[in-house]
Amino acid sequence: LIALSVLADAAREQSVLLVLDDIWLASHATPLNFVDQASTRSRVVVTTRIRSLIAGASDIQCGTLSTEAALELLLRVGGCEHLLSSPPPAALEAVDLCGRLPLALGIAGGIILELADTWQDDLCVYLRGEFEEASVEARAVTASLRVVPEAMRAGVEGLFRLFAVFAEDATIPATTIDLLAPLMAGNASVRQAAGKKMQVRRWLQQLLKANILRGSTADG
Repeated sequence: LIALSVLADAAREQSVLLVLDDIWLASHATPLNFVDQASTRSRVVVTTRIRSLIAGASDIQCGTLSTEAALELLLRVGGCEHLLSSPPPAALEAVDLCGRLPLALGIAGGIILELADTWQDDLCVYLRGEFEEASVEARAVTASLRVVPEAMRAGVEGLFRLFAVFAEDATIPATTIDLLAPLMAGNASVRQAAGKKMQVRRWLQQLLKANILRGSTADG
């Protein structure tokens, strides 16, 4: 509350655009909103997937990507720009399975990179999988983890679950992951491998390659 009061005082005579990103509960916006409601110079933008979340706010509905834009994102991430002029049926189906959502399309592009020459046969099989009731994003993440080479899959999945202890969109130094990796869940061989820095970095690189994590081992 003290911090909120300080921010409110600092913003009172300023023109401020406050963006609260990915809000799921209206109550979460209140302790973050330091803009005076009576101000005619400042505005608050709340992004959310939930319609009419904030009472009294003006709703602006943002649609999904067009089919053309979704195809371009999928194929460019997957290193298949040469197919843009004549996209194969598998790419068109994958775009629909991903709901034309950028996050899911980026992950699906990572699967294309991993599957290489078999992606047109296998990509949609992985995306459909046995998770029909899951969200598009959850299906894409699960499918991406399933195409990780089997020899390292348990370690990669365990490391991915470890990231649940961090706040969403936080930047985590790779050295922090090195320290926490031995605490991750898994069988004895996975936990033993998690104590080796080079192995943990290989798992990190696999998650980055799959677009499940963003950033780099150098910058977090």
